[in-house]
Amino acid sequence: MLSYRVNLMFRLQKIVSKAMIEKWLSKNKAAIVDHEGKSDIWKLFGAVEREEKVISNFVACKACKKVYAFKPIDGTQSLRKHNWSAGNSGPV
Repeated sequence: MLSYRVNLMFRLQKIVSKAMIEKWLSKNKAAIVDHEGKSDIWKLFGAVEREEKVISNFVACKACKKVYAFKPIDGTQSLRKHNWSAGNSGPV
């Protein structure tokens, strides 16, 4: 009985990947929304929202829609290394 419950819980849990989010953004099934933060990088990046819920641990470039895994504790340095030639937003 326990293995059945664990299996059922696993199937019910939705695992979201960067690839899934990029696909949703390309098909307008998700949106990039403003992210509140102290850094000026948040003018160029935003949180990803789908079905009126923010998808935690991911952000995207507002210009080119490239998705990054992001946790606030990690800081914004990886976002600053974004390939700006792919988008029109430019470096901060």
